[in-house]
Amino acid sequence: MPAIVVSLSQCDSWEYRVGLGVVATVNDLRLLVGGHRLMLQEGISLEKLFKQYPEIQSGSHAPVYLAGNAELLGVILYSDPVRSESQAVIGELRELGINAYMLSGDVTRVATAVAHELGIAPDCVYAEAFPERKVEVVQTLHERGKMVAFCGDGINDSAALAYADVSISFAGATDIARETADVVLMENDLRGLINAVRIARQAMDIVWQNTALVAIPNLSAVGAGVLFALDPVLAIVINNGSAILAELNGLRPLLGPGALPALEHSLDANALLQELSRWQERTLTTTNIQAESSVNLSPQSHQSINTEANQTKPEDAAEDTPYLKGVSQKELAKRLNVTSQTLSRRRSKSDFVQWSKARDPDGFAWSYQASMRVFYVVAPTAGLEPQLVRR
Repeated sequence: MPAIVVSLSQCDSWEYRVGLGVVATVNDLRLLVGGHRLMLQEGISLEKLFKQYPEIQSGSHAPVYLAGNAELLGVILYSDPVRSESQAVIGELRELGINAYMLSGDVTRVATAVAHELGIAPDCVYAEAFPERKVEVVQTLHERGKMVAFCGDGINDSAALAYADVSISFAGATDIARETADVVLMENDLRGLINAVRIARQAMDIVWQNTALVAIPNLSAVGAGVLFALDPVLAIVINNGSAILAELNGLRPLLGPGALPALEHSLDANALLQELSRWQERTLTTTNIQAESSVNLSPQSHQSINTEANQTKPEDAAEDTPYLKGVSQKELAKRLNVTSQTLSRRRSKSDFVQWSKARDPDGFAWSYQASMRVFYVVAPTAGLEPQLVRR
């Protein structure tokens, strides 16, 4: 199949509109990329598109519209994948007595579908919640007497993060979200929320325990001194002894609040190599079919063979290969024998693939996928033996 070369034009100017989209000028063409609110704001009607393609207004996908010089050019349908740990984390928060709310900028049907998948009650879902709406929801919950912890990682979340009692973000979040947040989860894993709640509750338990350990003996000693003759030495022992007990009790957090839930799989080198072999076999199959289809075929037959090739594309292997789906930062940090903080700093650098390969005990090279917040093995190229990914 011949390659299509597209030349990119220089962007003359651009403007990001919070909660709406992007407005840019390219070769004197004013382009709009964003949601339906941006289109309505610019006076661009979507009725003709909806009438011709009614399926755009149904399903679980979210639309992004593209317009140029006040004329609708097209629409991009996308689906934002849910974090793999989200459903379990929301269930654990519920067991801890914490109610989960979802504030989403997506349309109602998309937000409702995601909330149903995560087990969030319909009355706790706020769809098409743009920055100002998220702030209103946070303030409303606060006025009801609730303590609000807001978790977000985007520019649109920064205002709500500032108004929340506790704001939480991720190491991979936007700069403004990280700077606004009170707590940053360095491992980009929502299960850190459960650990944070355990730490906070353990800390408050220890505060109350220490208050009782100091107050009760000393108040008892004062009462005894008023009513009876209390030996001064005994009073000193009671006072200092209660203080020592409180100090020892304050050291209990060093034992930790408990480990995070175990991950679903471990990084076994042999299994990893087997899956890469399977990936390569499917890649070679696809490459051969595409090579055969490029020889004197009509457009119809070419399309037919390409369809068959797509049915055997390597991505299909990801359905039953967890390593090709990606692994978490904590798990890879353990494999490379580094801290999660070190991995968080190194993953965005240009030499990360070579650096990870040098540290991997089996010589596997790794790459970071920012949109999914997971790490992937850099698979061998077609025509090479899988063993070449080893040192």
